Amino acid sequence: MTSRNSAEKSNRINVDFKIFCLLGMAVILFLAPLFRGLFFPQEYLPAIMAVAVAFLLMGLDQWNRRDTTINIGYMDMAVILYALIYLLTNWVAVSIHDSLTTTLKIFAYILVYLTVSRVLRSMKDWLFLLKAIFTANIAVAVVGLGASLHIFNYPGAFNGKFILSTYQYPNTLGVAMVISTVAGIYLWVQSSSTLGKSFYAVGVVLQGVTLVASYSKGALLMFPLAMVLLLMGTPREYFWQVFANQTASIFIILFASRFFFPNMVEGQVLEQATVLVLASLAIILYVFLSSFYAHLLKRFDFTEKTKSIIATGIIVYLFIVVFAYIFYASQVLPNVYAQFAPASVLNEMQSINAMDSSQQSRVNIYRDAVEMVKDYPLLGTGGGGWNALYHSYQDELYWTTEVHNHFLQTWVEAGTLGFLTYISIWIIAFIYIYRLFFWRWRGLEPEQWLIAWTTAVLIIILGIHSFIDFDLSLPAVSILLWTLFGMIRGGVSIFIPKDSFRTDA
Repeated sequence: MTSRNSAEKSNRINVDFKIFCLLGMAVILFLAPLFRGLFFPQEYLPAIMAVAVAFLLMGLDQWNRRDTTINIGYMDMAVILYALIYLLTNWVAVSIHDSLTTTLKIFAYILVYLTVSRVLRSMKDWLFLLKAIFTANIAVAVVGLGASLHIFNYPGAFNGKFILSTYQYPNTLGVAMVISTVAGIYLWVQSSSTLGKSFYAVGVVLQGVTLVASYSKGALLMFPLAMVLLLMGTPREYFWQVFANQTASIFIILFASRFFFPNMVEGQVLEQATVLVLASLAIILYVFLSSFYAHLLKRFDFTEKTKSIIATGIIVYLFIVVFAYIFYASQVLPNVYAQFAPASVLNEMQSINAMDSSQQSRVNIYRDAVEMVKDYPLLGTGGGGWNALYHSYQDELYWTTEVHNHFLQTWVEAGTLGFLTYISIWIIAFIYIYRLFFWRWRGLEPEQWLIAWTTAVLIIILGIHSFIDFDLSLPAVSILLWTLFGMIRGGVSIFIPKDSFRTDA
């Protein structure tokens, strides 16, 4: 047996393919949003080839480690079935070219999921990919802000009124910023160095300002929901850190946006840059003060009860100051909220109602999509079927190549079989999250649950927003979603012992 093991070791290649696979996925996650979200063939085709290379590296890593275990869970089966159903839709597709193209994308997303779920073997790997996602969106924010400052000349990144950045679509930019700020809050908390905390804090502020400047109503509604969800699932060991960091960053984002937005619209470049610099310095100052406070607590060795009293006192004091300011401002200003955020953005938010033209057009689109499903119930129309057929279903004239609801779009393209399979993937993902939550009482460390819950919040926000817009029609966003699915699947394998339940769901 010893000689056999020695022979196997000697046959292995002295290369850690896992590192190259993780680096490959990180590069894909970083570059994907920078190339117009990979919406056009000249951008998504090279990305698909890169995904295939990453998948190959994952396979080589398993082969090199002589990992012959077949670890197929319920989610893996649902994901593979989802791809096979899309493959079958090509036999009934109303537009064979678009259908084949969509199938190719779907298979690429499945490879992303399989690669990430298999290559993640530690919390360090998980953290590495989250950092890649956050850094990519810092780049997206910088390009958008730079375009508004006339530093970068990225096509379609700024239209003179609001920022679209590299996605060239404000709603997708907005939800990307929401997701990344949530990831940034987590990375900020887990960072052990003041320099690292400062980097994440500045990134959160810049992305927050970009979110407001995107003028995306849906994303602005998602932002507070995302922050509340993150806080709700945060373990008590990290609760006050997350809460304090959220509070500080939100106030700085709102105040900075209050002055950045009107200067952006008026083309006051110097004033815009000054606001961004001051906002960055303000959040860095907060990081240093909070680090100094943490150092004092350790130096004087306060009891946990004393630490809690001090932290509560500081937070109560901050709330008193903030509410006192709001109360004072409300006495002298017609709209107190205009002191915290751009008035034009607030007016736009107040305009959200059922009679809004954008909402009404979506209702018409959804109605026509349902009618299309009735005519193609089993396997759907194939990829691109909506764009090929919707004119023949509409009662009122509108133009859109996408359904503005990815769940409905899947139902149109892949029929009821594809739709139910897609829904099952989401359900199984939430079952995984529940199992990880349950495992908190059976050995899961607080930092392990926090990274799992942060990833879960990103999935939830992306899922909700994809229900009202076509974010997932951009391959860059779909790659992000399937990466997050892969993280949750990999997290179950990392954190929960295989013998804890009969099937490795």
